[in-house]
Amino acid sequence: MEVGPGAPRWRAGVDGAASGPEPLGDLPVAAYDDKAPIVRRYWREVLGARPPARLALVAPDVRALREVLCTGAAISVLPVYLIRAELSEGALVELLPGRRPAPNRFWLATRRQGPRGERAARVLAWLQQRAPALSARMR
Repeated sequence: MEVGPGAPRWRAGVDGAASGPEPLGDLPVAAYDDKAPIVRRYWREVLGARPPARLALVAPDVRALREVLCTGAAISVLPVYLIRAELSEGALVELLPGRRPAPNRFWLATRRQGPRGERAARVLAWLQQRAPALSARMR
C-alpha cells in the first residue's frame, strides 16, 4: 500500500478533512522519476485529481527519496513497507491519515498463445490464493 508521507513540519498546513488534492495545497512534491508514476497513481486513485504539473525534486531512487522526505524538503508517495520505521519513529507522518491507501499491484506475465507452463500456473494460483494476506502484510 502506498501513502502520502512527509516530514512532520508539513502536517500543520494540511487540512485532512478537505477532499481531493486541495489539502496538500502548494506543498513541494518529489518523486524518484520525472514521470512520477507512484505520485500520479496516488493522486488519481486516492485524491481523484491530477498531480502537480511540476515536481520540486527528482531523487535517483526510492531510498534516496525517503531520505529527502525525512529532511522536510518535499512530500511524496512511497510504499508503507519502505517507510514503516520512519512512520513509527515520527520522522515521517501520513499527511492525509484515514484516506484509503493506493494499492500496490502484482503482475504475472505469461505467454498469450499456447499452454501456460506448470510453474506459471502454480505461481498464479499461489498469488490468487494469498493476495488478501499479502496486501494486509504490506500495510
